[in-house]
Amino acid sequence: MNTKRSKAVFTIAQDEPEYLPLWVNHHLQHFGPENTYVLNHDSQDKVAHQLRSKYGIQVIDLHYNESFSHEWLSVTVKKFQQFLLYTSYNKVLFAEVDELILVDPRKSELSLGQYIDQWQGGIGLVNGYQVLHDVRDENIPDVDWSKPLLEQDRKIIADFDYDKPLLATIPADWGYGFHYIKSDKDKVTRTDLVLLHLHYADFETALKRNTRRLERKWSQVDLTMGIGNQNRKVGFDLAMDFAEQLGKFAGHTKLEVPPEEWKTLVQPTSPLE
Repeated sequence: MNTKRSKAVFTIAQDEPEYLPLWVNHHLQHFGPENTYVLNHDSQDKVAHQLRSKYGIQVIDLHYNESFSHEWLSVTVKKFQQFLLYTSYNKVLFAEVDELILVDPRKSELSLGQYIDQWQGGIGLVNGYQVLHDVRDENIPDVDWSKPLLEQDRKIIADFDYDKPLLATIPADWGYGFHYIKSDKDKVTRTDLVLLHLHYADFETALKRNTRRLERKWSQVDLTMGIGNQNRKVGFDLAMDFAEQLGKFAGHTKLEVPPEEWKTLVQPTSPLE
């Protein structure tokens, strides 16, 4: 008899006061607090533990002396996913803290939880979309995180680079950034799930995040290989990075406002005490 629970979701974060509350609030409603996990990597802020006190989510504190080591990150996430699948759950969804997963309402009327419950299994590929702040227009205000994100003045665009194999009933042998898997590629099927990537959703938020990140110890391997360079840019370099993201799609696809059906799918979170 299968005694495992239906599904779990998890992320990993280090000092993410802007995105972690949003990530938890969004996924919690579909998985429940007992099945929502945060791997809390040496955070100096109290956000993860405040969220645990408020919602009852599961927080697991981790220590590693480098803040940015993609090798450590990949191994840690893979091992935790395997642990959840082997011991407790039939299906596990992983998403980074600046990624929100939802069902495309143009393709299914099911909620995220309902969709995963009926999903047949293997490894599920989600469909990546960038949420973009057009920094070329000075009249566009900063995101107000107390209001629904997709009702604000932002563009979205499908980005195949963020089609990621994140939902699974079997262990996923991810490569860097969780953008692909290195084995069991025949088990991957595309789902009706959408990944909203928020790194470029708001310039001021990105500036705060990257400024914090510059103060941390980085893996020398990552620095040498240029892995995660977008997380080290501030000032003019960050503005150029935002502009380049807009330019990336110029000429071959269209920037769009979020579909009307999407606008209420990302709700704000109430302030933490």
